[in-house]
Amino acid sequence: MTDETTATSASETAARPTTSSGEDTWRAVLDGTVNLLENLGEALVKSAQDLSQLMVIRVDEDTRDRLDMLVEAEVIKTRREGVSYLLEAGIKAKSDAFTRIAAARERITALRTQLREGVQDFRSA
Repeated sequence: MTDETTATSASETAARPTTSSGEDTWRAVLDGTVNLLENLGEALVKSAQDLSQLMVIRVDEDTRDRLDMLVEAEVIKTRREGVSYLLEAGIKAKSDAFTRIAAARERITALRTQLREGVQDFRSA
């Protein structure tokens, strides 16, 4: 009976996965999960960056009709593309104004810096 018990125990042991094999399986599952979460995180960051550039605007019926005309004439593919095109064209058309605004903005930034420095001098005196 001892021989049969030993034979049965040996065959049962051989049929069971070894601890290292089980650990390897769990390690592979864990590694796969970590990779999945890293990829998901990267996708979420990219989506958040894309959303940060998203603007929702309301346009009147006339503007929407004109955008639709451009789409129908196949000048542009989508309304979104049309809005982007028209915004860029408007910015180019008003480039002189944007140059003056940028210069004023730089002066304002410099004045704010001077003001902060003056306040710090005032507090330390």
